[in-house]
Amino acid sequence: MDVEQLRERILERLRSGQLPRERPLRLWGGLGEGLPCHGCRERIARDDQEIELQFTESRFRSVTFHTLCYALWELHRREG
Repeated sequence: MDVEQLRERILERLRSGQLPRERPLRLWGGLGEGLPCHGCRERIARDDQEIELQFTESRFRSVTFHTLCYALWELHRREG
């Protein structure tokens, strides 16, 4: 998937409420654990970098992203 397709997927997930817009309470980075990315829905391989976000006052408790998906989410999350 190219960057523009990925951007559109994340924008759609933001518009539909499937991704949070608020700022996370905590952020961690490390190697993937095989979980799906909340941005693109593809598995984060064990040799890929993973970003995990934790929220408190949200229906989202924990969200994981590939690093590029996280960057696009951060870039667009505050857009209305």
